[in-house]
Amino acid sequence: MGCKKSKEIETSKEQVFSWDRADRPDPKDFTIANINDSVCGRLPGTVNGQQFVIQKCTNSSIYIFDFSAMVTIDDCENCKFFIGPVKGSIFLRNCKNCQCIIACQQYRARDCRKIDAFLLCASQPIIESCSSMRFGCFSFFYPELQVQFKNAGLSVFNNNWSSVYDFTPVQDGNCNWSFLPENLSVETLVPKPNNEAFSNIDIRTDHKLSIVPFSRGKLDKRYDDSCLLVFFAKVKNDCKLLLENLHQKASFDLIQSKEIKINPDDASRIFRDEKYCKLVDQGPLIGLELNGDNIIQQVESVLKRMSISLNDVYLTTDQRFAKKDIDAFYNFVDMTMT
Repeated sequence: MGCKKSKEIETSKEQVFSWDRADRPDPKDFTIANINDSVCGRLPGTVNGQQFVIQKCTNSSIYIFDFSAMVTIDDCENCKFFIGPVKGSIFLRNCKNCQCIIACQQYRARDCRKIDAFLLCASQPIIESCSSMRFGCFSFFYPELQVQFKNAGLSVFNNNWSSVYDFTPVQDGNCNWSFLPENLSVETLVPKPNNEAFSNIDIRTDHKLSIVPFSRGKLDKRYDDSCLLVFFAKVKNDCKLLLENLHQKASFDLIQSKEIKINPDDASRIFRDEKYCKLVDQGPLIGLELNGDNIIQQVESVLKRMSISLNDVYLTTDQRFAKKDIDAFYNFVDMTMT
C-alpha cells in the first residue's frame, strides 16, 4: 500500500516546463538595444554562455567581457565593440563605421560597410555584400579570458583571421576587404572602457601579453628563413612560453598556428617518420610556422635552454626542407578543417 500511495503522490505532481521555471534566463538580460552615446556591456560571469543580441545602437562603446553561445549585431553605426569568446557564430548585419575586437568560432558579416575587426576566428571569416572591411589579429588580455576561451571551446592557437572569404567579390579588380595597418594598436581603435563599472578588470592590449599569440597570417613575410615546429601533447603546454622566450632572444614572426588531433597514419605521412605515431596518440598537438633569420638554430637554442627534448617536438632540420614541412602540415590541416 505504501508503494501505491507513493506512486499516486508522484503522478499528482504538476508538471513544470522549462519556460515556466523562475530561474529561466530573461532575454532582456542578454540584449543591448537602442542606446546612443553610451558606454555599457557585461562583466565576467554575467553572460555564461547565453546567446547575446546587440541592435540599433549608435555612437556607443559596448564591452562583453564573458563567453557566449552566439552573438548578433544588427543595425549599429559608429560603435566600438569588444566581444569575448563566442562558442558559435557572430553575425554583423547592416552595420557601418564600427570597430571591433572579436573571438569566435565563425565570423559572418552581411550588408556592412567600414568595419574594422581585430579577430580570432577558428574558421574562415566570411563577408557578403560588404565593402571597406579591414581585418587584423586579435590582441587582448584580462585574467578571466583564458577560462572563457576554454568554456567556449576555442583554442587560442586556431586563428584564421587573415583567410577572409568574400561571397560577393567586385569585378573591377578592387577588393571589399583589406588588412589593418601592421603598426596599428588595438587600443587606438577600441579604447579600454573608461567608466566605473569596468574599472576592476585588468585589461592589457599589448600583443606580447595577449592570450592569443600574435600571427601575421597572410601578410607578406619579413624574413627569408622559415620552419615548422610541432609541440606534441607531452610538452604542448610549453608552447606559449617558448614563443615568449624566442621573442626575447630573436627577431621572428609567428605566421600561423594550429591545435589539432592527428591519427598515427596521418602523422606518418606528414612527418615522414614512424616515431611520431606514438606521440600523436597522446592527444592534440600544436603546430607553428615560424619565420625569422636563422630561425631553426634560434628555436634549437631556446628548446635547449627550456630543457625540452627534440624527441618531444618536431622541428624542421634543414632550411631546404622548410617549405615541404610547412605545406605537408598545413595542407593536411586545411583538408581536415574544410
